[in-house]
Amino acid sequence: MRRFSLGFLMMVSALALLGGTAAHAAGTAAPAAKKESAKEAKPVDPAVKELRSNNNPNIKKVEEKARALISPLTQPQMQYMLQIREAYGVVRSIEIVEKDVGRAVRLCGEDNPDIKDAMSARFKKWTSNVSPMLEDKMEGIQSAIDKQDFTSPAKVRDYLKSLDDAAKYAEGKFKKEVITSLEACESLRKSMDRTEEDLVRLVGELEVPEYKSAAAPEESSDAPAEKPAE
Repeated sequence: MRRFSLGFLMMVSALALLGGTAAHAAGTAAPAAKKESAKEAKPVDPAVKELRSNNNPNIKKVEEKARALISPLTQPQMQYMLQIREAYGVVRSIEIVEKDVGRAVRLCGEDNPDIKDAMSARFKKWTSNVSPMLEDKMEGIQSAIDKQDFTSPAKVRDYLKSLDDAAKYAEGKFKKEVITSLEACESLRKSMDRTEEDLVRLVGELEVPEYKSAAAPEESSDAPAEKPAE
């Protein structure tokens, strides 16, 4: 059985959901885009490779739903959907990371009782800063889906669910066994300072689109002229 450090698990989780689905959907939505040459191609992470594999039974569904969703849209509408997909991918990736960190903290506490309280307290602080921001962004994403009027909100959510299903299948191909040595657990606790700061910044900078109907009149920046006093 393979054993992975938490850093590797976090990378796999994030890449499997965010990197893999984003790259795949981009290829589906924009088939005419220029592909990287073999010389320029970068190594593909195993989780991303598994996600894109034809052996993944969800890939065909992702492609079909992406084509059905994107085909009727104008360029601005496609860009709007791209922002929704990207924001959704980031939030869902971090949610997976949060779950993996929580599991590692629990296992570290079980195998190292002396640091259990310190680990739990640090993770509680980590989640108290990260989780509310994730919830707020996800609410914004759901609102962006509901407010647009150019496609069915149900169709958008169905497409996003297909991405979740594909990522879940790919992630399930990897056995996650956390290393719980005292050194590894102490390293995890210290790393939460950095990851908390990085994730709070990432989520804070994440843009969720605001929809304005094409039929809605644009607001004038010029205030109406006041009538002179008689």
